[in-house]
Amino acid sequence: PKPTPCFGANWNLQNQTACESAGCCWDPKLPISNISCYQRSGNIDWYFLGHGSNYREALSDFTKISGKIPIPRRHVLGICWSRWGNYNQTQTYGQVLSLENQGFPLDTYIFDMNWHLKPHWTGYTWDESLYPDHVFLLRWLHDRGLF
Repeated sequence: PKPTPCFGANWNLQNQTACESAGCCWDPKLPISNISCYQRSGNIDWYFLGHGSNYREALSDFTKISGKIPIPRRHVLGICWSRWGNYNQTQTYGQVLSLENQGFPLDTYIFDMNWHLKPHWTGYTWDESLYPDHVFLLRWLHDRGLF
């Protein structure tokens, strides 16, 4: 089978050290070109991490071969409020304050889509008859730690 270039035809690795450090194969019998450094097709790397119940060490070793695992932002794991309806700015304040007063740990407030100027329903044009000062409202929500 014809070898697959390691980084595609536009990026040539011109020496064996650079090729192998990129995790590819070097064939000195091939001419120096984009096929001197190639990927073997059909090969699968297998890893076994044997740590018993030491999960911390297993995850540490796993990240050495896979890279660091990103931690989701706090609000992604929290409680999200969304409700369909033609609410206005005053009602939005009321909803958030009511949830706060009841000790409800709200992290995200979603306006749904009725904040749009109708009948367009697209873009970022606020319905100013419902939300006369949406800039202040968004700042007020963010000041409360809401997304």
